[in-house]
Amino acid sequence: MGRPFSIPDRVIDVELPDEEPVDSTPLSPGDPPIKKNAMICAILLCKLRRIESRIQHSIYRADKPLASLTPKMARFYQDLEAWKLELETRLTGADVHYPMLHYHRAVRLLVQPFLALLPPTDPFYTLCMRASGDVCQAHKRLHQTLDYGHSFIAVQTVFVSGITLLYGLWTQLHAVWSVSLANDIRACSLVLFVMGERAPWVRKYRDAFELLVNATMEKLQSGDGRLAETAAAQVHANTNQAWAPADDGAKPSPGGDQEAWRVVAELANWIDQEEGSPVWMPDFETLQSLGQL
Repeated sequence: MGRPFSIPDRVIDVELPDEEPVDSTPLSPGDPPIKKNAMICAILLCKLRRIESRIQHSIYRADKPLASLTPKMARFYQDLEAWKLELETRLTGADVHYPMLHYHRAVRLLVQPFLALLPPTDPFYTLCMRASGDVCQAHKRLHQTLDYGHSFIAVQTVFVSGITLLYGLWTQLHAVWSVSLANDIRACSLVLFVMGERAPWVRKYRDAFELLVNATMEKLQSGDGRLAETAAAQVHANTNQAWAPADDGAKPSPGGDQEAWRVVAELANWIDQEEGSPVWMPDFETLQSLGQL
């Protein structure tokens, strides 16, 4: 989410285990044995989290111009690629799928702040768009299994990855449009729909994403549009309609479209940002409270 980590690296003095543990006795009666691959995956994910921590500390900051931080991308990307190589060396088959989802998220976390500064032909721009699409496709595959649920962080990860794809399409139009990108956007819509069926609070993010998809496709056809102005007009219109007196004199509560358009209006601050603007990430506390306004 672009926020500081709860436990900074500088206060950690315990090293990760060096040896790969073998299957061991369960911690308590009735628990399954601790699997070797599960421990390896946990260690690798801890290493990835520490790379993400360094990315957050170095890039998600307000005391330096964003353009001056661009050279840091290559160094952190090398760290991520070294981590990916270790993953592929130590795990194989289906055991790779879940940690690779986190790898794609880390790549997006690294490059996303710089998208407004990069041309669509820049390799890092392509990497970010591909990573965002891979996050959506990975979650789609996970939700095709019966034993996979979702969490607040999973919703945030899928939603922001989908918004990143739409940001690229909204700002670069045909320069980034492809069948692959369309499939990734569709995968994000599908995952948010499944999540919304399981948890009602997700539905405003699902609906907001669909509104953004429609607005982006219209701009792709016409080549013109300003999201903030469209969203503000829709919020105003929906507010007047929602609070208009009914036939019986009662005032109905705001509807789903109004709530979704409020989310879109908040996201427009990022999608319509000017080149060189400070790093901005969707604040889910703000988005979650929009329906209470």
